[in-house]
Amino acid sequence: TPPTGVTLGPSLGPTTGSTVVTLSGMNLLDTGTSGGGEAVCRFGTTDVAATLSGCTGGFCSGAACPSPAVSNVSVLEVGLSFNGQQITAVSNFTYYEPPSVNRTEPTACPASGGRIVTVTGASLSGGANGTRFCRFESALKSNGNDIFVDPPVEVSNMTVPATITGGGQLLCECPYNPLITSRTLVLEVSLNGQQFTTNKSP
Repeated sequence: TPPTGVTLGPSLGPTTGSTVVTLSGMNLLDTGTSGGGEAVCRFGTTDVAATLSGCTGGFCSGAACPSPAVSNVSVLEVGLSFNGQQITAVSNFTYYEPPSVNRTEPTACPASGGRIVTVTGASLSGGANGTRFCRFESALKSNGNDIFVDPPVEVSNMTVPATITGGGQLLCECPYNPLITSRTLVLEVSLNGQQFTTNKSP
């Protein structure tokens, strides 16, 4: 029985690769119980190993694979194979330049949240509506992207949607931050909801 109704997500990622792409559908072959070959995802002409999930009675409902790195912004067809020969075409995967954050304005938010922050950086216009996010993440040090002063660990890693401006900047709304103690949060962005920038210092 061939795979049917196969979809993938996220459908975009940076040219550096390593986006964990999940394929979902019906009748994905369970190579471990059905004696098939190795399950692979094919990005253009490049094969990467796929990890199957939701397997029952020789078939699975999901497969996950990391996107390979590419040299340029591009759109590649993604397929799924269980023998390295027959390929089930799934959809397209779009590569964008990895973004980076240079500065934020303003550089502080009230504990009540609601303030709009403008994020300036490089390659922020990649992604699509609904795939861009800002994350307010805890860090002991940063490179100047501080946005909250002294929030506690338990309210860190707060993610909110971001929108793109005509000038290539991102806008995101400060999340509610009810407690303030002894840490600093930095702002990072993602264009696919999975991989975030790493401008902050370790």
